[in-house]
Amino acid sequence: MLPQSESRSTSIGRCGTESRDPQTKNFFIEMLKAASIAPDAAANEEAALMEFQRRGFYLADAIECPVATPEELSERVAHASSTVVKRAEFSYRPKHVVLIGATVKSLIPLLQRSSIGDRLVVADATGIRPDALATSGARIAAALAHLA
Repeated sequence: MLPQSESRSTSIGRCGTESRDPQTKNFFIEMLKAASIAPDAAANEEAALMEFQRRGFYLADAIECPVATPEELSERVAHASSTVVKRAEFSYRPKHVVLIGATVKSLIPLLQRSSIGDRLVVADATGIRPDALATSGARIAAALAHLA
């Protein structure tokens, strides 16, 4: 799970944006690489997402729409935290939960106390990297390697 920053937009959803910006496209490619999916698979996003899920991965944002400032992002993540935890517990039912980005570190104590606390993977106190959009697929894959 990760928060959605101001520069990310989605091609599907209620946020009103139609396409991904270059930084978000790169993040999508890095997530595919973390799941050992070839970067060129991003050309067919729907097929790439199906393969991502077929391999047992699911990526969810803590909030649904882009925000204007880091402060607003932190506020929205904090406001959505109980919903995010409940959704993970009762809808997603993951085998493992990996938080990506500094903004979601506030979710760590809530998830640890939840029914899925034993499935929480925390690479370090700040998640995998504070600047999640700059995180490479190789680094995420290395953090997840011990789970396979």
